[in-house]
Amino acid sequence: MLICQNILLKNKENILKRLSLSNICQQSNLDSNFSQTCGTYYGLQYLIYGSLFLLSSTFVVFLLIYFLGFLSRINRNILFYSFKPGLLLLQIFTATIILGNSAILIFCIYFAESFYLGMIHVGFMLVLGIGGGIGALNICAIILRPIKQAEIRVFGKLIEKKNYPNLWNYLEHLAHELHTSPPDQIIIGLDPTFFVTEIKLVCLDGQVQGKTLFLSLPFCKVLTKMELTAIIGHEMAHFIGKDTKWSRKFYPIYKSTANTLKSIDSLSNNNDASSLAFVPALIIILVFMNVFEKTEKKISRDRELKADKIGSNLSSESDMATSLLKVYIYQQAWIQTQNLIHKNLLEGKQIINLPDYFYNVCKIMEKDLMHRNFASEHTFHPTDTHPSLYIRLDSLNASPKEKYIEKANVPLNGNASNIIDDVEFLEKMLTELEYS
Repeated sequence: MLICQNILLKNKENILKRLSLSNICQQSNLDSNFSQTCGTYYGLQYLIYGSLFLLSSTFVVFLLIYFLGFLSRINRNILFYSFKPGLLLLQIFTATIILGNSAILIFCIYFAESFYLGMIHVGFMLVLGIGGGIGALNICAIILRPIKQAEIRVFGKLIEKKNYPNLWNYLEHLAHELHTSPPDQIIIGLDPTFFVTEIKLVCLDGQVQGKTLFLSLPFCKVLTKMELTAIIGHEMAHFIGKDTKWSRKFYPIYKSTANTLKSIDSLSNNNDASSLAFVPALIIILVFMNVFEKTEKKISRDRELKADKIGSNLSSESDMATSLLKVYIYQQAWIQTQNLIHKNLLEGKQIINLPDYFYNVCKIMEKDLMHRNFASEHTFHPTDTHPSLYIRLDSLNASPKEKYIEKANVPLNGNASNIIDDVEFLEKMLTELEYS
């Protein structure tokens, strides 16, 4: 009896297997009702396979991003050469995944509505399809758009050698000491920063290209000559390591990634179901930027610390440390100076010499500023990031920090601006232009 029951059960299992939709739908000459059911069945199967393919390919892309990010930390050239093609492939994949997600979303709604409601909102699904198409086209437009050469705008004057021989001789001497070529041009301005770049730069005298050194005239007033030597040594060290060439190539590509992210983000902020199709693509681009941003920051930090060492070799570790402290400390005084300028403008008053005015504000504020907590503050740079102040001081073995902070007072005489020919005329001219 038991044997018969087992045989019957096995027969039922075989019959049930043969009665499965996958087997039935493979038969020819099916009833029309079965044909419609099989069409739905195959549609759902394709939907499952498509979803699994997109999910698995997205997972593979994530793994590749993290793998390339890991490799690029070894050498910044790996970052540059993997970032550009990686961005292009990722943009193509992002456009594809937006279309794929839109299609999956449309079919999910189609099957759900037909099963539960017995009706289909064609217009709604059409809107979803158009939204996905627009998103993909936007990304394709970014891919096809040529990457524009990066450009920096600064408020400063081009310093020609014939008019400023002392400054140029001084810089050429420092370049010779560092075994590098001097900058192609010097720009002096009122911005509270020092930097070098090979990115196209627009100043008050027009557009310049090549290796450019920017000097802050107000901050030259609070530095000694040796402190300025340390800063310029740091900046020109970037020419030795070809850091400026790397930034010139990398910066426009990085900006293109930001444009892709901005395009997807604007489309994903729509308050409708179509925005769901853009979420995975948005996450992928964010992960891509985050991974490579961490690598870029690490590379940037390492090269800044190396440049600090070179700057200190040109002057001394003490001069390098105090120059860094002054740039960090007196940034707050520059903000206060701008506020006072604005107040004077409202009262119909005009300052004749802005760098001198800034120098006096620093003298008044220096004791209060030196007691601020600026351990985690960073200096401004138009294209690169810098390590925090205390990281840079630790790298220079500038300890205890309090000892160097006490030395970061405003020089009473003999500040670094004295190496600039006819500096008072330049200060007054830039002040007049600033007010204009």
